[in-house]
Amino acid sequence: MKQTDIRNWLGIYFLTLTASVGAYILIFQETKLLPIAKSDGVSSFQIIVPVLVGQLTVIYRWIGGARQLQENEQEIDIPTWAVKGPPLAVIGIMAASIASLVVGNYSAGGGWMDSDSFKAALTFCVAILNATSVLLVMKLFSTNEQNPTPNPKPNDDTNQTP
Repeated sequence: MKQTDIRNWLGIYFLTLTASVGAYILIFQETKLLPIAKSDGVSSFQIIVPVLVGQLTVIYRWIGGARQLQENEQEIDIPTWAVKGPPLAVIGIMAASIASLVVGNYSAGGGWMDSDSFKAALTFCVAILNATSVLLVMKLFSTNEQNPTPNPKPNDDTNQTP
């Protein structure tokens, strides 16, 4: 994959996931579409959204400070599954968790997943993203900024005291 393709895919993924998950939790908590208490909704929001916003911050910081990119970037040696696999797995886990909450709420037998299990699933998603995507995002969206510090001249005798 080319760096630009990876950056675009990850940027779109994290923007879409952050907006949709954050809005879903905030809007639908304590409803049949997310049958968890408000306090559990806030806890769930606090588990997943900071990680997603952190990744968005890195991505947008890079976009805001990016130098002109080469049009013919070469492919980098990162397999496609390593880029897309973890984020897609997180979407799958979150979708299955939400479906379990919603369908379980409508079924006669009661909830298949409780709010603690939902928060544990979100924590698991954070762990997957931290173990995989965070380092990938940091590497691909690095601005390569360095803070140069003045180095004293090695033979500069003017600042030495006797």
